[in-house]
Amino acid sequence: MSRKSKVLAGVSASIALAAAAAGIAFAAAPGAPASAPHAQAAAWVNSDGTVRYSQGIAQVTHPSTGRYCVTLSDVKDINAVIPVATLVHAANGSSITLTRNAPPQNLCNGTPDTILVNTHDKDGAFQNYSFDFVTP
Repeated sequence: MSRKSKVLAGVSASIALAAAAAGIAFAAAPGAPASAPHAQAAAWVNSDGTVRYSQGIAQVTHPSTGRYCVTLSDVKDINAVIPVATLVHAANGSSITLTRNAPPQNLCNGTPDTILVNTHDKDGAFQNYSFDFVTP
């Protein structure tokens, strides 16, 4: 690795650590390609908001505990999409809900083509959990 690359990597890591300490959520990269031939979009999202695998997903952000903004790519009408999400490795009684980011839950900054995914513990409190997401 060149000296310039090392410096850039160090600066990038410092910025990421400072942002994490300040509670700033970054958009996750789409992750490795998913194999979902009959889906418009699909993703395996980790509890921290990073994406393990995806197809048809522009980005995922994690604005707060238990809340994830999944932005789809190449969707003609977000209101015609019927998303499905399933918790991965969650405790018994945990749940997941989806909404098309309508007010007053505008946590996704009004980003078009975005589905808000909420994950909850057994008592209904927001809790970070990994989940699978698909739009057939």
